[in-house]
Amino acid sequence: MELLRICISLTVIWCLLEMGASNPQTFLLNHGCSMFNVTSFSGFSRNLNATLTELRGHLDKGMHFAVAQEATGFDPVYAMVQCRNYMSRNDCISCFSTASSQIRNCSAANGARVIFDGCFLRYESNMFYQESTQVGNLGICGGSTASQQSVFGTTVERLLGDLVKATPRIDSFFAASGEEVGGVNGNVTAYGVAQCMETIYEKGCMECLKVALANIQRCPPDSDGRAVDSGCFLRYSDSPFFGANYTIDLKPFLKTRQVEFILKIELCGKYNQKGCPDWRTGWRWRSSVAYNFIIVLG
Repeated sequence: MELLRICISLTVIWCLLEMGASNPQTFLLNHGCSMFNVTSFSGFSRNLNATLTELRGHLDKGMHFAVAQEATGFDPVYAMVQCRNYMSRNDCISCFSTASSQIRNCSAANGARVIFDGCFLRYESNMFYQESTQVGNLGICGGSTASQQSVFGTTVERLLGDLVKATPRIDSFFAASGEEVGGVNGNVTAYGVAQCMETIYEKGCMECLKVALANIQRCPPDSDGRAVDSGCFLRYSDSPFFGANYTIDLKPFLKTRQVEFILKIELCGKYNQKGCPDWRTGWRWRSSVAYNFIIVLG
């Protein structure tokens, strides 16, 4: 009996600690509804409910990114959710639940999006999974003016530049980092996160983050800044908003990459020479020469 009481007490304490540390980061950054309505609201509602249920199932398994689609009837639904990778499973689910409630305010609209600090949720009537940037991208500045404005602004600029360059090269398309520099009145630290949708390519991630960087650069010396787009998210702050265990060293991803490959060029003769296999060009293969090339990827 005593052992049972101890186990119950420990369980309660664990739950209280979990609740105390919870932070779903549901500060609303952007919310939009399509100007076009669905054909059949009942059919659309079934499809939307099915996709949201499927997305929730993926998050229940600990995933931070998921897509789902239900294309039955006249009103297909393609949906996507993404939580910041530093979010706990419970916080991610909580953020998604809040976004699900918010996005239903769009009623019969055939497309909608909700973007919070901690997650985003979007659905459309057409496939959008490889969309990297879209009209309507924006920067959001806030907070108080940071101390040691000049040093902070320079630090943020350098940190965000590194995040934008490194994140597309990271498999998860996610990076969290901080940078501390000495100032006249003590050290100054900036914290930053960059994230792209996992369904776009490295090039699309880079293009999106460059747009986000341009949108957020006007924010310093504000203590907080965000930039949102259809395919990425960028944020900085003078206060930590993610656990220190999620920070990574960006340096390995900032190095210039070289790719060496061999280009084999086939030399040809005229078609009237025996053995030509290519009827489209009227040339025949005669010999080959191999050249080595090095391409420098910035």
